[in-house]
Amino acid sequence: PEGYPPFAISFGIVIAMSLMLMAYKTRFDGRRLGGAGSEVGDLSAGSVFMAPLRDMRDALRYRPFRALTFAVVLSYTAFGVSDALGLYMITFFWGFPTHFLFVWGVGMSTGMYLGFWLWQTVGKHVEKRTVYLIASIGYLLFFPGPYVLAAIGWWPAPESALYVPLYIGTTGVIAHVFAAGRSIMTGSMLGDITDLDELGSGKRREGVLF
Repeated sequence: PEGYPPFAISFGIVIAMSLMLMAYKTRFDGRRLGGAGSEVGDLSAGSVFMAPLRDMRDALRYRPFRALTFAVVLSYTAFGVSDALGLYMITFFWGFPTHFLFVWGVGMSTGMYLGFWLWQTVGKHVEKRTVYLIASIGYLLFFPGPYVLAAIGWWPAPESALYVPLYIGTTGVIAHVFAAGRSIMTGSMLGDITDLDELGSGKRREGVLF
């Protein structure tokens, strides 16, 4: 617990600086876009409150948007449970010390960056929905899979030389190669749905959809 305040302060500063930098960099976009989206519309209290709700209702009429939203909600529910229980599983199920999370985190980051490169390349030749499904199935195999194998006794014993590297390689590296594919394709498919929405409604509503 004594580490929490400096952790919060450090990352609070990093996040604040990142946000200010991004806001500073976007000041050029207004000139580049040449006034696109400059219409203000009705700013009455009722309209400001109801307009986003109407936009959300309209967006949910699109079957692709409903399907993607359902998939993303399920995914983030799983991620939330995984993150909440991760420390306990690492400690009490696998028997690793807590500082092992750093090593696993390096494996996870490596997998994500490899995945970003891989799926961007694959996505140029394969349909996005197919990539999303492949990435989802791969993640389901390589992240919870080792837990299932360990529970039924098909995983190397803790004293085995394979115990640690196999865990990092599967749940850390390979699983997050697949996780990166879902992340990339979610944003890309939302971009496509934004175009579909604009075609049908005449409005550009990235904010509502995202």
